[in-house]
Amino acid sequence: MDAATTLSRTRASLRGALACASRTLIGREAETVSETARFLVLRAALRTLGESHESDVSIPVQLADMPKTLSDELRSLAGAALLAQCDSDQPIAFRMGRMYQQLMEWTIGPDLKPFHIGRCERRAAGAFYTPIHLVDRVADLALTAFFDSDGTPNGIIRVCDPACGSGNFLARMSAKLSASGSEFRVEGCDIDPIACWVARSALTMDRVCSGDAIQIRCGDALVGTLDGCEHDPELASATGSLLLQWTDRHDIVIGNPPFLGQLARGTARTRSLAQYLRHASRGTITGYADSAAAFVWRAVMLCRPRGVIALIVPRSLLASRDAEPLRRFVEERADVLGIEPIDDVAFDAGVQPCVLLLRRSDKEAKVSTDAYSSCTWSMSNGATINRRTLDSAPTLSSICSATADFRDAYYGLAPFIMEDESGTLDESLFPRLITSGMIEPGRTLWGIKRCRIYKRFWLRPRVDLNALQADESMGAWARKRLVPKILVATQTKGIECVADETGRWLPITPVISVYPREGVPLTRIMRTLSSPQATLTASIMAQGTGMSASVFRLTARQIGQIPLSE
Repeated sequence: MDAATTLSRTRASLRGALACASRTLIGREAETVSETARFLVLRAALRTLGESHESDVSIPVQLADMPKTLSDELRSLAGAALLAQCDSDQPIAFRMGRMYQQLMEWTIGPDLKPFHIGRCERRAAGAFYTPIHLVDRVADLALTAFFDSDGTPNGIIRVCDPACGSGNFLARMSAKLSASGSEFRVEGCDIDPIACWVARSALTMDRVCSGDAIQIRCGDALVGTLDGCEHDPELASATGSLLLQWTDRHDIVIGNPPFLGQLARGTARTRSLAQYLRHASRGTITGYADSAAAFVWRAVMLCRPRGVIALIVPRSLLASRDAEPLRRFVEERADVLGIEPIDDVAFDAGVQPCVLLLRRSDKEAKVSTDAYSSCTWSMSNGATINRRTLDSAPTLSSICSATADFRDAYYGLAPFIMEDESGTLDESLFPRLITSGMIEPGRTLWGIKRCRIYKRFWLRPRVDLNALQADESMGAWARKRLVPKILVATQTKGIECVADETGRWLPITPVISVYPREGVPLTRIMRTLSSPQATLTASIMAQGTGMSASVFRLTARQIGQIPLSE
């Protein structure tokens, strides 16, 4: 059977299963129907494999009245979808997880008819399949680091995945620990009740560990009581999350938590959850840091002293401004054992990830030896590099300041951008808009190469300054930036910058603006940023924090830490 036929039959099977469920559940809310349909198909798929397990996970549907003919039809459809979608030699957790991920791309509309919605729901939930060889790689890193430490109290190894999905990481950790003869327990949780049901069923069917050694709970790992974290019941209740009470620390915390960027409305945290996390983390989780940052914070708190944390996280956590409080938090409470790039895997989430490997320190908070963090969070040589190895000469911060704009400026500019069709508009009234992709060393590609802004292409983008100044906040923003400056690109293999000598260009996120202090010529700043020493320093500080292991994503603060050239 060719790939096109297999895909066609899989989609037909999923569509048919949803249609069957919708005919059975007419009169229910559309959202309930959608969740129920997925549950019925998964339940039938497990039966197809020859065994059925009930679990204590609450599913919002009663199955007692389901006709036997429908049950048989669902079993047949689910079996066809399962066999078409998954390799038979993979563990059951991976096969069921892959099938459930496919089911998340279907829903039922107000007319109770199924239709394909694509990846939007999975993207909003951060639910993406982790390839089995990547799970094995992370599990091996975690176990190697763990067995190199002092062992475990009471001889029982406790493993936790705070965003377990269908249980892939728990299944592989169970298999590897069982093969080593270790005594262990696995615990996982997820906000999706159906994913929890799948994880529980798959782990039980694998028969690697007994039912007593498995605990899967439905709820938000980030919200609830945990020793060492603040918990405000009022704020927690306002989140609408199912709360979890954590009573034990774990030897290994592992997983691939959701990557949910905070710039897009569909993935941004709710205001109530943001308030709760800010309070619970004592200010560690704030601003626009990716949701994975919150899971790193929680993982550190869930881990016992000398325990190991191995998480797949987006590379933005290594250098972004809003993740800086998290990096300081981690350095105070854990040792960074390594940061490994993931470049050999086509990652389904569309984000450049890495593996963050930590060991929880013996003390609740280590004493910092200087005002700044002692690690550079670089993926160079697969590990962090101590900042004290950098040149101690005076830095750029002594002669200039650097600023990176963010969400408000990015969206605030949108109504005022226009295309200069002839290239003759007055720059004092219509300043050029400069993107990161336009910047090359010493020049810009404005008017030469098209760039993409707000989902369309521009050749000579300008800003209508008179219209912009009518907006009080954006007008003030523009006046501060329409001065002589250096513009620095991000996501580059070296430092790429250009001088705006007349002060008639406006940057758009994520371009970094560098402003000279009084009496300092732009040429001195350009000379430093263009020097080999600056590139070396950037390599040490931020190598691999961009879209690939060889790309920079410098922050404004890091630019200020570059040593001055002679």
